[in-house]
Amino acid sequence: MLSLLISAMFAVNLASPVDYQVSLIGNFGKPHGGIDIKTDGITGKCIFSVGDGYVSRIPVGLSGFGNALYISHPEGYTSVYCHFCN
Repeated sequence: MLSLLISAMFAVNLASPVDYQVSLIGNFGKPHGGIDIKTDGITGKCIFSVGDGYVSRIPVGLSGFGNALYISHPEGYTSVYCHFCN
């Protein structure tokens, strides 16, 4: 599972973070402001930034988002990619 959170005050044109058809999964009773994308249990799939920007944070952990990647975009929003495997 890959979770993607977008923090934005305005509508933006976003690209897909994956190169396969997006299939969403439920939030398992843990609501958040993002989407969870199925990976069918396959590790090592590529992910892509939803827009131009730079890596602004890389937290590593076992709880919460786990391993994550924050991309800051010039339009003022941040995309967060999380629940990466160790």
